[in-house]
Amino acid sequence: MFENMLGQHAADVLTADIQNNVLPPSLLFHGPEASGKSSAALETARILSCKNKGEWTCACRSCITHKDLSSKDLLVIGPRPFNAEILACSKAYMRDFQMPSAKILFLRSLRKLLMRFSQIIWEGESEVSKFNALLESINDTIDRFCRADVELRNNENSNDDTDGTPAVLPAPLEKIVNTLVKDALKLEVAGINDMIPVAHIRRAAYWLHLTPDGKRKTLIIENAERMKDEARNSLLKTIEEPPPSAQIILCTAKPGSLLPTILSRLRPYQFFTRKPETEAEIIRRVFRDPEAAAAALDAGCAAAEENGAAHKNTAVSLVSNYLDGFLPVPKDSLPPLAALFAQTLAAAVSADPPAAGLVSSALAELRERGKERCEKAGLDTGKNSYAEVCAFIIEKCEKFQTRRLYGDFIAALQQFVFEATMGKSGVVSPGTLRLCELFRSKGAYSVSAVTVYNQNALYALEKLFLDLKESICRL
Repeated sequence: MFENMLGQHAADVLTADIQNNVLPPSLLFHGPEASGKSSAALETARILSCKNKGEWTCACRSCITHKDLSSKDLLVIGPRPFNAEILACSKAYMRDFQMPSAKILFLRSLRKLLMRFSQIIWEGESEVSKFNALLESINDTIDRFCRADVELRNNENSNDDTDGTPAVLPAPLEKIVNTLVKDALKLEVAGINDMIPVAHIRRAAYWLHLTPDGKRKTLIIENAERMKDEARNSLLKTIEEPPPSAQIILCTAKPGSLLPTILSRLRPYQFFTRKPETEAEIIRRVFRDPEAAAAALDAGCAAAEENGAAHKNTAVSLVSNYLDGFLPVPKDSLPPLAALFAQTLAAAVSADPPAAGLVSSALAELRERGKERCEKAGLDTGKNSYAEVCAFIIEKCEKFQTRRLYGDFIAALQQFVFEATMGKSGVVSPGTLRLCELFRSKGAYSVSAVTVYNQNALYALEKLFLDLKESICRL
């Protein structure tokens, strides 16, 4: 059991609980991003449905369908980013397409996205009709991909003049892979919202009460802290009286954001960011990228030693950093852009006569630190208007086509404002607190406008600038 879970003690605890038949019906997997929570949840679902002993090599019908995420007894809901994992898995397949496991990895990355559009949770909603054509296209292309992959293997196995499959992926198959990636990214941008609606929880609860196709049904809720209030209350009713053949697993990086009444009914399993050696091994083994694994290990060990934490768990997941490398806009490019936004805002407020004295020193720090950060990154701080600055940021972030990226930018902005306004003494003044609270509240509203209500990112960014300026001037 959990043979593929590396460096997580939670896997050992889960194994013992399953073998001793003491696993409760409702579980909480909590820990930082890319710590293996979702993988452990999927593996738990497979093990509980297995007709044998739950080993990964089991070939029973239930295990086969769980491995390729086509099981009728598995339902996964909740928002999360998909594009980086899909891109990483597609590259892994192209590098090592001879291995059947590379194909499984790529298909699983696609089906993690497709499961969010299951008829079980979308039935009766008109909104899903907007994605039907794209969903059908992706499913048809997956069928073509599987047929082409099987045909390639059969042709090579029957060729006595070669000692295996070719080293280069055939162009037609590579084209199919690229089409799948392109359409999957479109689907994520168009259809994945940032919150879990109550309708999805209610339909999932109804599904749990249906007779399982095999031994057990499993509902996995990722980023469970993003449930709306009505959804939380609805889930609580299901957790209080779970069906006898149901397993419910909540995954979150923020357990404190869940209702105490929900937390009290879940058995927690904690996941941690792993040691650099383990993280690098995951990159090598799972994503089949030995060069990136070696580079990540060097960077991780250097960071750990710099922080006095050699041979201990890293502060930041190397796997997460690896996946972020596939994003169209690297995360490390966001802080300088956030500094440009903040510096422009501080300059605009300081030039306005009503600027309040309470935050004047904080604004001065923000303007000074922002200018320093921009100059270091080679960004021009002499742009004439906020509209030009916002348009520049939008362009550099490729119009925030990935909605999660807009949230990352706002998070970088909030972090920069806090660090810049603390001042050289490191003392947090009342003005700093007021300013940071404004950036927090206005930023959260702006993120919701883009990620939940699909507002145009440029309009949302310009509105954020003007709202912040007006609010600061009122202080």
